[in-house]
Amino acid sequence: MLTAARVEEFAQGLIDSTGTIETPEGGIEVEENFDVVHTHIPGFSLLMDHGVRPDPRMSQTETVRAEINIYYARDTIIKALDRVKKPKRKSLLDMTSEIPGLRGGKDLVTGVEVQLNPEEEDIFDERLLEQSLGDRRAEVVSKPATITIHLDRDRDDVDEIERFVKRGLKRRGLSPDDVVETDKQTMLVNKNVLERLVKLGEVRLLPGTWTIQRTGEWQVKPRRVMSFSEMAEAEAAILEDLKARGETPDEK
Repeated sequence: MLTAARVEEFAQGLIDSTGTIETPEGGIEVEENFDVVHTHIPGFSLLMDHGVRPDPRMSQTETVRAEINIYYARDTIIKALDRVKKPKRKSLLDMTSEIPGLRGGKDLVTGVEVQLNPEEEDIFDERLLEQSLGDRRAEVVSKPATITIHLDRDRDDVDEIERFVKRGLKRRGLSPDDVVETDKQTMLVNKNVLERLVKLGEVRLLPGTWTIQRTGEWQVKPRRVMSFSEMAEAEAAILEDLKARGETPDEK
């Protein structure tokens, strides 16, 4: 079984196995993206911006070396565990086809729970939504659009055209700050307002107006839960505490 202690042991092994090739102290090597600056630690160099000559304390250099080795070791472990986890994730999701409605499992012996949560999206039928809302449509639905004007600064007076457009928007009661770039013809529905109107009984949605569909993507969420043994230990601790205080739990 891969325990936390085993992971740390493996990480320490990776750390101990790195940085053992000695490089003469002093000197700078220029590489494409940075300079390699040798340090007082045999085999260890700092990677620096070109032309920057640092003067760090020895303790700072030692900290950088320790941190990069720990990070590398843990990154290696995480990538290895990801490779091991992927087939098990697929196996779990395949079970949702074999057991309709499956959303995971909880094991109180081991204290483990894994949830299988399907991702969902809201689907609105525009025609039914308009029929359902009537004159309340403007409170719930909007259709932002983007207008792009291509100008040539060498030929056009861009600042004057911009002022002209802003004046036109202002005359129509619009603010340039309210223009949000989005896909043309996209219908935006304020679900919070819609839910409030339905809850207050001010709007009744026709069947098929608002449906929720699964996208086909899943979130797999493992979490720790209290096991039987942990429950028993907790109960024993509570009883012991009550006994110490001279109290007796009610028995029903």
